[in-house]
Formats: sequence, C-alpha cells, structure tokens
Amino acid sequence: MKVRVYFDNSDYSVAAKKFLQENNILFEGIDAKTKEGFQKLIKHTQQNRVPAFELVCSHSKSVIVGLDFELLKRELEIKKI
Repeated sequence: MKVRVYFDNSDYSVAAKKFLQENNILFEGIDAKTKEGFQKLIKHTQQNRVPAFELVCSHSKSVIVGLDFELLKRELEIKKI
C-alpha cells in the first residue's frame, strides 16, 4: 500500500507524521503549504484540510481527512500488542 500524507506545520500534522513513524509506516509527505502541494491535495483528495491521508493499493484508494487514529489503525492494519 502506498501512503501519502498531505500536511502543514500544525500540531495535527506533526502528530500524524509521528503516528506513522512510530508504527513503521513508510509514507510520502506532501507539504500542502506549497502551491504544488496544495494543488495535489485538492486533486487527489478533493479536500482542502490537513492532515489528509491518501491510501492507495492495487485495487482501491481511500482518503482520510483529519486525525482519526482508530480509523488509520484499521485501514493500515496496525495491530498493537
């Protein structure tokens, strides 16, 4: 699964990237503060809020906007022992 995170410098965006790193999830970070990053955010997620997660696998694509840890755990199949 390919994971893209659209972010800015807000506390929520920092927490989103930290969550992925702590769970060993590789991701592509896209800075939505730049013109190019913001355009990608709109194009790929149809949203203008961050953090936004784009989860792409061979047969589907999911978009999660906001910081919903339980939904992210489920979608990324993160299992805590």
